[in-house]
Amino acid sequence: MICARRHVHMSPEDALEFAVRDHDAVRVRVPGDRSLIFGDVIVRVDPDFRLDMHIDTDAANAAELSPGAVGYLDSIQERV
Repeated sequence: MICARRHVHMSPEDALEFAVRDHDAVRVRVPGDRSLIFGDVIVRVDPDFRLDMHIDTDAANAAELSPGAVGYLDSIQERV
């Protein structure tokens, strides 16, 4: 069994728009009744990707998120 790190998929165009690079670590802010900021979210850039963030079920439950929830790139945490 593996547990993937939380990550966000982006196309190269998305990465340019957000001024991030493949393998950067970013913070993503999720608003709501249980708003929080997810740190150490790895950016994965590929021409076949569409903008989509992947987190584990426990993290999603902690923020009371459901599919289609919206998050905001808060900052670049670490540049590779």
